[in-house]
Amino acid sequence: MKSWGKIIVIAATVCFNSVVNAFESGTDYNSANMSYTANSTISQIVVFDSAMQSGGTLTFSVEAHAGGGRNLQHDTGQLKLEYYNSSGTLLGSSQTNYATGNLLQMNAWSSAPGDNTEAWTTLSLTSTDCGTAGSCSSVAYVKVVMIGTDTSWWAGNYGPQWRVPTVTYTPTGGTESSNLLYNPEFGVAPDGTLAQGWTSSTSWGACGTTSGSVMCTTTATGVTANMSAGGYDADGGTVNGTAGGYAGTLSVTSFSGSSGGGSPTVVSTAPGTPTVTTSSSNGTTTSTTVDTPGTTTVVETVTDTRGNTDGRTLIVTRNTTVVATTPVTRVVTDTTPVTTTTVTTPTTVTTYSDGSTTTTNGTPVTTTSTTNQVVTTTSTFNQVVTTSANQDYTTRVDQYAVLAQTNSFANLLNSNDVLNRHKIVDGDLVFRGNVDTGGSISFYTLGERAGEYANDGYTISTSRYGFGLDKLVRNNWVVGLNVSRSSSSMSGNDSTGNLYKDMIAFNSTNVFRNWILSSQLGYSRNALDSTHSLPALGYSNSSRTNGDDYWFTARLYTPDFRGLRPFVGGRVENNRRDAVTESGSAITAMSYDAVNTTTNTTHYGLRFDRQVNSFNFYAEASQNSNNVLVSRLGVGKQLTEKVAVVVGATHLKKDSIASTAASIMLRIGF
Repeated sequence: MKSWGKIIVIAATVCFNSVVNAFESGTDYNSANMSYTANSTISQIVVFDSAMQSGGTLTFSVEAHAGGGRNLQHDTGQLKLEYYNSSGTLLGSSQTNYATGNLLQMNAWSSAPGDNTEAWTTLSLTSTDCGTAGSCSSVAYVKVVMIGTDTSWWAGNYGPQWRVPTVTYTPTGGTESSNLLYNPEFGVAPDGTLAQGWTSSTSWGACGTTSGSVMCTTTATGVTANMSAGGYDADGGTVNGTAGGYAGTLSVTSFSGSSGGGSPTVVSTAPGTPTVTTSSSNGTTTSTTVDTPGTTTVVETVTDTRGNTDGRTLIVTRNTTVVATTPVTRVVTDTTPVTTTTVTTPTTVTTYSDGSTTTTNGTPVTTTSTTNQVVTTTSTFNQVVTTSANQDYTTRVDQYAVLAQTNSFANLLNSNDVLNRHKIVDGDLVFRGNVDTGGSISFYTLGERAGEYANDGYTISTSRYGFGLDKLVRNNWVVGLNVSRSSSSMSGNDSTGNLYKDMIAFNSTNVFRNWILSSQLGYSRNALDSTHSLPALGYSNSSRTNGDDYWFTARLYTPDFRGLRPFVGGRVENNRRDAVTESGSAITAMSYDAVNTTTNTTHYGLRFDRQVNSFNFYAEASQNSNNVLVSRLGVGKQLTEKVAVVVGATHLKKDSIASTAASIMLRIGF
């Protein structure tokens, strides 16, 4: 095709002998003219300032024209804005999408570059908030690019022609600026550089050639670089240019030239498509929370724990834990006011006689509206309240210890009371009240009842029944035995206890020179049982066990003085009880170890005897080394020649424990 172009041009030269070039220029501008290289570009850089980095609208417009060629083979022109950061990285872009052949070629073959008689066309590109970059905050500069393709593909400057490129900036809601481009007039620099500040993809050359692929600019007299925007700047159109542009007065709406010369006239004005930008901002979110409780579920857990015992009481701790669970439905409503700002900029399109158009922005109109953005979330959780309380309860576990004291008293009641049934006459022992001094054997029965007495919260009563024989071995020596059954019952403190004793005792009393030696050897087989309970907690226990007692007592009385006889003595007693474990509630069940103890005691006291007529009176008091005080008194009465009765009372006291027993004994002599 390049050779055909040359042939055509040569033919035109032969026919017309001369070529008249029609490259466009004026007193205040030059034109830039492309050759046949497809997608040729002319570009420069506009440096952003902080205001431009805040966002807004860039409007890029330029007048373009087909440079000539075959008839109706129209050229193509496009515009592009490329946004870069300070590192030279492309962040985004905006570009026109005109149809191919949007720059019209006349219906005739050109005789020379630039002789196309079709009207110039205004190309325009609008880019808001830096196009596909999405934001201008990181943009350091924009590259302004004009792209052209010569459809005829003729050698020489038959490609698209460009004049008065214009870039304006309109901040959001603000007023459009003047032309920001450096050297929109394609003027010559002082050093002769063509179109200084602009970069050609094919370099620059002189216009008028009909061969070659280099772009050219016209060089109209008096048109110098950037003459409409403050004059020459060596850095103009580069990354080192003035931030915010150059505020030039030359633009597509103000230049003096026209297609074919002269000033175009306004054909019409009409409203254009308004520019509408919308932005939204969120206000402060307010939250409301509504909790709705459900039905509370209460679970009570009771736990009893066995505590310590001091031998007297056992502690049981009851823990009561109550867990109250309430399901709560929580509804949280977040309300955010959203303010939408709409800026509508009216435009006016002016059409000139040369076919060119300009678009002028009017006064922006700003409207705002506010709506509430409501987000509701629902969640469910459990509100748990736990309370725990401990309470201590006690149950008495000292029943066997108290029965041991009762057992000791019962053994002391079974004493050698021969002197209560006999009297001493001239050193001989004779039956009290028995006129038959020749009798040597007497039989007696006895009954004894100890009244109720208190022992650390317990109430105890004891009774004893039995019989015995006395034998005068010699006039100064009596031996005998007695057999008895003793029963003791205990109650109180939510407890009970029983002691059953089957006793046998051998007695010996000897008088020597008015001194009296009295002794007793005894044995008892014991049966014991106990119960204790804790009614508040529903616990109870019981047990049963056995035991044995052995004892020996010896006492020496001094000769009497007016019926009074001081005495001293000693006692050895062995007590044994089997081990036992209680049945019943496990938490309060006790295990008691076996007992096998021997106790040695001494005692001292005073006895008084007196006969008044047919009555024989006696009284005796003693205290042993265990601080047990024993007091006895009684009276005997002859009923018949062979029968006598003795009525007596015994009082035992240890510390704060005291027991009083009444007895009656019926004696029959043989």
